[in-house]
Amino acid sequence: MNKLLVTCPTRNRPQKALRMLESFYNTKHYDSTDIRFYISDEDPKLNEYKHVLPDELCVIGTRLYITNVFNVFPTLIEADYYSIINDDHIYKSQDWDKTLIDVLEQNNGWGIAYANDSFGVSNGLVGTPMMSRKMFNALGYFVLPDLWHLRTDKYWHDLAKSLNRSFYCKDVEIFHNHELALSDWQKWDDNYKWVYSKEVHDHDFAVYDEWLKNKGLEKDTKRVLEDIKNEC
Repeated sequence: MNKLLVTCPTRNRPQKALRMLESFYNTKHYDSTDIRFYISDEDPKLNEYKHVLPDELCVIGTRLYITNVFNVFPTLIEADYYSIINDDHIYKSQDWDKTLIDVLEQNNGWGIAYANDSFGVSNGLVGTPMMSRKMFNALGYFVLPDLWHLRTDKYWHDLAKSLNRSFYCKDVEIFHNHELALSDWQKWDDNYKWVYSKEVHDHDFAVYDEWLKNKGLEKDTKRVLEDIKNEC
């Protein structure tokens, strides 16, 4: 079984995905730290993906929101820990996987560990979350399923804080090129344009606000704390 499975949804960015993958292999500690890419079967650069990425690392299917991708992979591939990454990230710190896993294992696998991604952290968000299989099982998902894209990092941040199990590993750098791209809107590709569209913003903010209003955070917190108590 894998020690860690990292999930990366990617679209129309095969060269960025390859760059991220190379950094992943160059810096991971465990041989059993694995990664899977999810690629839409109607991606305009599907053939290029097939050329640059190993077949065994790619899952090709109907186009999904990233939240669907994050939530489905832990049900398909068993691992002790799960994390997610974007194709515009670059792993910088050696043994990043061991450092994050060690933090969670010191806390019996409960909580959310995350790295310094230079973008989300500076905005009070969690952009590179890692959680254990038992944390996933307690919640029933990796991220709030009704979201499309935005507020995912807010969900992980709020849940970890609510549990009092937020583990920020400042010295672990997983650089997010997102910030560089967003500094010049004229360079935005279609992915960025969709993510920051009014449609996505309005949907995800409304979904998250409604979830909070309906005590969703309290319910998720309670589910996890009950499992922690039952484990003792």
